[in-house]
This record gives sequence, C-alpha cells and structure tokens, in this order.
Amino acid sequence: MKKIVGITLIGISILLSSCATQDNTQVDNSINGIVCQESPYFGNTMEIVISEDGYYSQKSSFGVDEDTKQINSEGDYLTYISKETGKETYLCSKLECTHIDEKKHTLSSCNANIKSALPGSMGYHNQWVYVLTYNESTYDVTLTRVSKDGSVHEDIMVVGQSPDKASYYQYVFFDDNIYMVNKIEETNTIYIDKIDINKKEKESVYSLDKEGSIWNLKVVGDNIFGIQSEKKGEDYKKSIIKYNCTTKEVETIVEEDLIISYTIVDENTIYYYVETEGLYELNINNKESKLIRECDEETKSVYLAYDGTYLYMDNLINEYRYNENSHHQIIVCDLNGKEINTIDMEANENLLPASFCDENYLFATHFSPKGEQWTYIKHEDITKKDVSWTNIE
Repeated sequence: MKKIVGITLIGISILLSSCATQDNTQVDNSINGIVCQESPYFGNTMEIVISEDGYYSQKSSFGVDEDTKQINSEGDYLTYISKETGKETYLCSKLECTHIDEKKHTLSSCNANIKSALPGSMGYHNQWVYVLTYNESTYDVTLTRVSKDGSVHEDIMVVGQSPDKASYYQYVFFDDNIYMVNKIEETNTIYIDKIDINKKEKESVYSLDKEGSIWNLKVVGDNIFGIQSEKKGEDYKKSIIKYNCTTKEVETIVEEDLIISYTIVDENTIYYYVETEGLYELNINNKESKLIRECDEETKSVYLAYDGTYLYMDNLINEYRYNENSHHQIIVCDLNGKEINTIDMEANENLLPASFCDENYLFATHFSPKGEQWTYIKHEDITKKDVSWTNIE
C-alpha cells in the first residue's frame, strides 16, 4: 500500500498546483507572525488553506462501479476545521441540511458541494475561499470563490483549460489580484497572468519563452518567488526567481539544477534543498548561500516547510528517487539545521505526506474506511519523541 499511495502522490506533487494564499491587507503580509503564508506548506498540492480562525479543506466523494470495480470521483466538497477545537465540519450554513446521502456522498443541494474541481486548487483571501472548478465536458477551468459560511458561490472567470482533472494551475494573492501560472500547450510556453478579482480582468505580466515550468509560488512583501525550470539543450536549468509586483522586474536569486524545494523564514532569508547535497541557507539581499546540513541516505531528496519556529523535511520522495528502502519520516530542525526530532510516518498505516504546519498543528492525511481523512499533531507535541497522530473525525 505504501508504494501505491506514494507513487500516486509523487506523481501529483510534481504537477503545478495551488499554493496557500496571501492576505495582503496586513502591513507585514503575515498571519500569526508568519511572514510568508506559503512557507508552512509542503510540496505543491494544497488541499488545505489557512484563514484567521481556522482551515478550509478540499475533499472528494468517491464511488465504486459495481461492474468495473473502478473507483470514480462523484464530486468535490469543502470543509472547515476550527483552530480552537480541531473539529471538522461541512462548509454549509443550511440549518436542516444533512450534507450527505445514504451512500455517504455529498448532496448536490449542500452548500459545501463544489461539483468538480482540480485537486489541490484552493486559496483563501479576504474572507473568501477560492477553488478552481472544472467542466469535464468543455475542459474549462473556472476561478470560483465561496463565502466563509458556504452560502455564496461565485464564478469569477474562466482562466483556461485543462486536458483532465490531474492538471493544475498554481496561484497566489497580492492585494486584490491573483497571480497565476499558466501554460500554452502548443508551444509549452509558461507565463504568469495577473487577474483583477474585482474587475474580472486578466493580463499576462511575465512569460518564459522557452519550454519549462514555474512552480512553488510564495509571496513576501510585494515580491513573488518561485522555482523556474527552463529547457536548455537536452537538460533543464533550475533557479529561484523573484518577480516584483510593483516594478514588474524579474531577478534570479539562486541557480541550482538539483533544487527540489524551498521555504522562506523572513524577508531576507530563504532555505532551499539541493538533491544529493542537503539544506542551504540563502541571504536574499546579497545572494550568498551556505550548506548548513548535509544530506544522508534518508534525506537525499526532501520537501521543506516552516512553521515560524521549526524547519520540517518530509523525505517521502527520497524512496522513489534515490533509495527504495528509505523510511518515510519528517525531520524537525532548528534554523541552524540541527535535528530536534524525527516523526515516523510509517508507524501509522496508510498515512500520506505532510501537507501543512503552523503554530497550532502539523497536518497530514490518511486513508480509512470513511475515505481520505485529516490527521494532526499539535505544535506543542512536535518535539516529543513518542509523538503520535490524532485523526479528525
């Protein structure tokens, strides 16, 4: 089961997907003191986003075809998880709504139902939950937003098309604009669109004219960071770039072909991970970097996240890229790269990669008879050697 689940998720995670969102109504561009709201997220597939008082989650209902025995998606829905209690509820304000039918599928009349949506395409900004809904007949991808109680669903605009539900767009927020990575299939050209939410207008502000990709977007101040990969000959060259939303200038922060992930801890500092080398600390201003933690056989390739206190390294991808005998774990470090704790991810059956961490929880998902469910570790328990996961029911 570990192999099947892991391979599926690794395949998903390398696609472009939604990142956590940025509420720029605050002067320091932060919630709960975290300068970069995207830094608490592992990898690229985001099916949970943070708000001021809780978390919003994107889930799918599944059914089994009696003839083919295949598992089919039967619609997507949104839930809300309270920061205070950790309790999860359907994002629905209808007083008499039962939310699900006798087959445990979300009712089409329920506020939480969003029909079909691209996986990991959530965002949160200025009291609205955003998601990319998908028309399986026309292949149109529509930017849709839902009010915090689920009562209002509004389509902003069609942002493009997708050949299937496994293809993602990635976006972040700056002021009342969305900056979204898109791609022209005919030429493989990657570009960034600026979408004015209020005017419902779109314009291209940056393009990569060579075949390549841009992913892992993060916002700090008026700058959008991302990992850019562009084809040069038979190889691809990777770099971390910075796009300034005010000046519209693009700057290369660091070039490293084997970079796999990065996280931002403050306005001046980035931590990034180079496969087969280890963890680097980078000064954004002078672009000087240093290796602060060398990799070993278990950490040749990891995804990074930062919760405002600790760095996290999830090594699931290590098994499929370098060491098939690798043990899935999360290494918790301080900002000097010193190991604080190791969280065993294989002690819990069907536990999937970590998704998000902040000053309250570390979230992951797991499979159960009820389907895919969230599970968490309280932040206060992160450094305990016997730490265990608690399932959200």
